[in-house]
Amino acid sequence: MHAMLKELDARADQAPAQARSPLHWAGAETPWGSAPPVVLEQLAASGLVLQPAAPDPAAHLTELAARLRALGLSGRWRDEAVRVAHPAGPVAIERGCARVLGVPTLAVHLIGWSPDGRLWLQQRAASKAEDPNLWDTLVGGMVSAAERPREALVRETWEEAGLQLAELGPVRVGPELFSRRPVSDAQGLGYLQERLLTAQVTVPPGRVPQNQDGEVRAFALWTPDEVRAGIARGEFTLDAARLLLRVID
Repeated sequence: MHAMLKELDARADQAPAQARSPLHWAGAETPWGSAPPVVLEQLAASGLVLQPAAPDPAAHLTELAARLRALGLSGRWRDEAVRVAHPAGPVAIERGCARVLGVPTLAVHLIGWSPDGRLWLQQRAASKAEDPNLWDTLVGGMVSAAERPREALVRETWEEAGLQLAELGPVRVGPELFSRRPVSDAQGLGYLQERLLTAQVTVPPGRVPQNQDGEVRAFALWTPDEVRAGIARGEFTLDAARLLLRVID
């Protein structure tokens, strides 16, 4: 299993597939994101140049996101601002543009145990843009710009599993991981950087997850051995596989 985890971690820590130019914000030395030169060139040709010290950063980023969408250089458009996990960058970015700009984002996961030591897992809906039909942790989602991580976990726990986090008993924190890898956004020019914050709970007997938002196909209880075998068969998302192997080891 250690060899499998090592291979999964390597898949989640990859350099960009092509050269990227660093993006700096308001004179900060540390870049808050990056973009392929071809993207910056297309933006400039359309009349928009990234301004690190824009007078109104929020308005500038809103215009930038709209221009990327018009040029066909955004990911799936959500009309949803997500939290930027970088102190030197803007506080929020349109979700559909986070990957093309290589912006670090935050995601939360909830690992749900049953009292007998099995794991509650969700199968992602066939309509999901990323990893359709694959198995995942009980709950997982990105942190929006208006939320703190705990608030996002509470919301996602209800939306995806129909459970109130406060009613699930003590919450155990960890593990925490980071993913860096090329993704298909912006015609294959995207680069994902995401911090994964995880919590673990024991779902009380008789409580069965019920999806509320249409993004989950099914829930099921898996033994740790079944999880290991499913990961080996490629039935899990990369993030879920990395998290689950760490907690069942």
